[in-house]
Amino acid sequence: MDRFTKQVSEEFVVTTDFSNDLSSSETISSATVSAIRLSDGGDLTSDIIEFSQKSAKKVLVGVQNGSNGELYRIAIKIQTSLGYKFQKNLTMKVQER
Repeated sequence: MDRFTKQVSEEFVVTTDFSNDLSSSETISSATVSAIRLSDGGDLTSDIIEFSQKSAKKVLVGVQNGSNGELYRIAIKIQTSLGYKFQKNLTMKVQER
């Protein structure tokens, strides 16, 4: 899932799977998550990201809030047990239905 839509009041978890990027014995050693509002580049990480949690090959991100009609880029950056770095970007559209 590279793009998803949520309503302002919704709070849920999105999962980013890095399994295809990592070797079979490689795991995620650290992960950072940020959220940028695309209309002006504002950093809204503390407003949009409720939490993040890593497992061996996936990162779970709790999303919340947002302003109706706005797009946000959620960047998930990891470092692996072998020292490699990967990034996946998600686009979150906030739309009241």
